[in-house]
Amino acid sequence: MFVMVTYDVHRTRCAKVMKYLRQWLEHRQRSVFTGFLTDSQVRIMYQGLLELVNVKYDSVIVFKSNRANQVSEWNTAAAEMMRTEGVTAHLQIDPGVSARKKKIGKKRKFRFKPKKGTILST
Repeated sequence: MFVMVTYDVHRTRCAKVMKYLRQWLEHRQRSVFTGFLTDSQVRIMYQGLLELVNVKYDSVIVFKSNRANQVSEWNTAAAEMMRTEGVTAHLQIDPGVSARKKKIGKKRKFRFKPKKGTILST
């Protein structure tokens, strides 16, 4: 199966996690690894990751795909917490007013104001 791992861990553990994942997968970007593994290899990789990271602080997300149209996800508690915080923060924003509309609706104020009696040449 195709596996993609992305992580965000504390800098003291970053090198250890990178070195560990290089044993299993191909390094694509700074914190992204991809490759093909069996189910048993994925389970062994999970156990090794759980030994390296602090589950309450670090975020590791693993995407698995058996077929092109099927993707499953495994993540640490920190990744799930960040996702739920992001969803709740998104829900608190008033959906009727977008940031772009707010900027467009404001009147522009010019910084330069000529003194009274000054004639501006064109």
